Amino acid sequence: MRVIVEIPQDDPYSAIREALLAALKTEDRDKLKQHGEVVLAQPIKLRLTGFGFYDAFHAVLHYNPAKPGKCGFTKAQALQRGRNHGTCLVGTLWELHPTWKLEILSSL
Repeated sequence: MRVIVEIPQDDPYSAIREALLAALKTEDRDKLKQHGEVVLAQPIKLRLTGFGFYDAFHAVLHYNPAKPGKCGFTKAQALQRGRNHGTCLVGTLWELHPTWKLEILSSL
């Protein structure tokens, strides 16, 4: 399950963004800079610290089984994951936002 983690673009968070970019393989860093998103060639093990934020904007208030959306979620999944909240792999409406600490852990 994935969780959305947001690192603001403000100056106080620049060291965190740079640490994350430095942890990426060169090919992944290049793809991210060119396209804004990337499926990593190799995962990175991280510990992130931030405020828990419930992104209610994406909450599903009414579920129509005839229109399960692009992810094809069941009612229970849609209630937990919401609509248009990241990719279909994001498993919760909870996020870390903002994230103020990032630790790179040992390899997987």
